[in-house]
Amino acid sequence: MRALVFRDITSVQVEQMPLPMTSTYTTTRCEKCVKGDNLGHESMGIVHEIGPIVSACGTCDYCRREEFSLCDCTNPSADGMDDGTDSHMTGGYPGGQAEYLRVPYADVNCLKIDDENLKDESVLLLSDVLCTSWHACELGEVSTNQTVAVWGAGPIGLMTAKWAFFRGAKTVIVVDLDPTKAISEMVMHGVDVAIDCVGFRYAKAWTHTIEKGLFLETDSIDSLSECIISVRKGGKVSVIGDYLGYANHFPIGAMMEKGLTMRGDSCLLNVIGRSFMGGLKKGKSIFRF
Repeated sequence: MRALVFRDITSVQVEQMPLPMTSTYTTTRCEKCVKGDNLGHESMGIVHEIGPIVSACGTCDYCRREEFSLCDCTNPSADGMDDGTDSHMTGGYPGGQAEYLRVPYADVNCLKIDDENLKDESVLLLSDVLCTSWHACELGEVSTNQTVAVWGAGPIGLMTAKWAFFRGAKTVIVVDLDPTKAISEMVMHGVDVAIDCVGFRYAKAWTHTIEKGLFLETDSIDSLSECIISVRKGGKVSVIGDYLGYANHFPIGAMMEKGLTMRGDSCLLNVIGRSFMGGLKKGKSIFRF
């Protein structure tokens, strides 16, 4: 089969790869690859063949609580570190920008679409954007009349802002550049909820740029630090942007002295995707990006 293969940060190539088991119609770009990996995640397609073993773990404490992203079989790392690459920390499976895609633990990981009237573009959002952005608001407990700030104006950040309004937030601020001064001028005591949709890759400060270059840390936390500084005392910080390992200069003093609540997690796509299926079938506008 043909697949889009990552070679380096300036080069991807369409190459012939071994044939797996599930055909893929639609997919999006993935930013978590090492040399030789197939690009792509957030996929949908038609089951072409079923292998002899498709069952997920199902027996660990996390699976029994439907916390599938934390399964001991698919996410065994205790410290968040594996081989130094985020994509391989939880499997390193070949991506979906290919003619066929193998889906491990398919009985749990696949969401069956039983309505032929649903467009591919709508269903595709269930594989990440709709569910992850909702989970970001869940982690921050976004509710009525709150002021919410979202770091990162990509698909996840923009959909998080839509969900925040849907959940009753009175003001939502979406930022990509350094917002701390602007937010302090707009909201006197800080926002109620700060949501980090950026993650570890993007260093703004020279300290993180230099220390990452010298392998003194794995993650930049500029956006997360801005969240902590910009949220009000007693506020909440939601971390949906992915982080890999360790970072320096974490503002733990501000976090403790301000009495903040911080939560982070990968999205529970299996659970949230099933709950959103009804809204997609009814054509509700919130499910269109």
